[in-house]
Amino acid sequence: MQSYEHPFLSCWQSNPGKPAREINFGLPLKLLIQSAAARMKGFDLSQTKDYYRLDISARPTGQGHRRNPQREQAIDRISSGF
Repeated sequence: MQSYEHPFLSCWQSNPGKPAREINFGLPLKLLIQSAAARMKGFDLSQTKDYYRLDISARPTGQGHRRNPQREQAIDRISSGF
C-alpha cells in the first residue's frame, strides 16, 4: 500500500456504509497533490521532451530496435535526477 492511500482509507473507514460519492475526500486529495508537487520540484520538463523526441525517432525499422546513442544519453540524464 502506498503512503498516499492511508488518508483515503481513513476517510472511508470513518464513514462506514456511506457511498463513496458522499464522502469528503478533500483533505486526502489535498495531501496527495501537495506530495506530488513536492516530488516534482526541480523537475526539468525539457529532459522529458528530449527523451520522447528521441524515442519516437528510434522506432524499430522492421529489423529490430536500433541503438540510438542520443536516446541513451537522454535516458541517462533523466534517470540521474532520481
